[in-house]
Amino acid sequence: MRIFFLSQIIPWPLDAGPKIKTWNVLKHLKASGYEVWFISFVRPEEEKYVGPVKELCDQSFFVPLRRSRIKDVFYFIRSRITGRPFLVERDRQKKMVDLSRNILSKNNFDVLHADQLTMTQFIYPLNDNENNIDLKVQGKRVFDAHNATWKILKRAADDSRGPIKWLYLDETRRLIQFEKDLILNFDHTFAVSEADRKSFTDLFSKEDFSSVNQKISVIPIGIDTDYLSRNHDQGSKKKYNLLTIGSLNYPPNADGIRWFLRDVYPLMVTQLPEVFLWVIGKNPPEDFFEIEKHYPNNIKITGYVEDLTAYFHESSLAIIPVRVGGGMRVRILECFAKRIPVLTTTVGIEGIDANKDQEVFVEDDPVQFALKAVEILEKEELKNVVIENALQLVRQKYDWSVVLKEINSIYSTLTKQ
Repeated sequence: MRIFFLSQIIPWPLDAGPKIKTWNVLKHLKASGYEVWFISFVRPEEEKYVGPVKELCDQSFFVPLRRSRIKDVFYFIRSRITGRPFLVERDRQKKMVDLSRNILSKNNFDVLHADQLTMTQFIYPLNDNENNIDLKVQGKRVFDAHNATWKILKRAADDSRGPIKWLYLDETRRLIQFEKDLILNFDHTFAVSEADRKSFTDLFSKEDFSSVNQKISVIPIGIDTDYLSRNHDQGSKKKYNLLTIGSLNYPPNADGIRWFLRDVYPLMVTQLPEVFLWVIGKNPPEDFFEIEKHYPNNIKITGYVEDLTAYFHESSLAIIPVRVGGGMRVRILECFAKRIPVLTTTVGIEGIDANKDQEVFVEDDPVQFALKAVEILEKEELKNVVIENALQLVRQKYDWSVVLKEINSIYSTLTKQ
């Protein structure tokens, strides 16, 4: 079976949830004996990482991508004209359009696999003038949705006001229509959680629910549980060390950590002056450093860190403060496997079948979040029960050996239709 696999990112190094998911799906497809043709954007900082991808896949093709705010203004204006979501329009690069058409016109594939929302447009004609390739004959189309993107924008709109709220609502409307069209026209959609599947099916009428629901399968993000748990030293923990990890150029991550730094952490420092927080992630906003100045002995903003091993070893609690978002937080699963207890929010734990105070700690109110964090740090017995429960959960439900098996069955069924 030959797979045409479109990716928005180079899935290496494995330092973010989307990369981890994409890389392990590719590994699984190759281990299953499939021929994989990989097509992706590559940013300047990613160019040095294409080697592992080339080694893994049978064929690899890359299109340079350079973001800028000036270009984003142009794509925003163009999206007003085309009616497409800004997020889709921004990635509609002519070189990627031409490359995809050229490959599809000269080669045959069994499955066209679009990894993430914006890559679907390269195997989905957006107007009649682009319909020069019969994609339905070319291969079965799969939309691998890392998130229900419309839901993320809707939550951002709900938490905003003024012109920004209008912009979020307008983008939400465009995304709803775009994602509905994808689900209807593609042969199958992968969602990473039941919550995301429901976010998709909620877009349709009761009459359409049954047929749409059958076209959506839940393929969770997974982890290599044995590797992560085997390579973690419990002996070097520092009792009052916290860490929070996330790509800080992703607005939902920055928003959640900003909330924690401003509204929660000062309450913790008042109760527990010894507490120390590592804030780890690419491109931290400037206001984070301003907060750090007020707590020179309690906060360290590291920026991007290639090897997180030492930070995991020293930390006694992981803080995942998500207020806006969708999909799954793979960092939560990694912490479960590394026996680090997690304190998160209701939104943060979405997509993971963990129960409050059994496998994970969950609070949404700033005061209660701070109180719970202090309690966890002070009470070893409270942590230990949750740590063991969380480890069992990821072994049983979120190991890659378990979660990716269904892809083979879906591919096989689709190609027989």
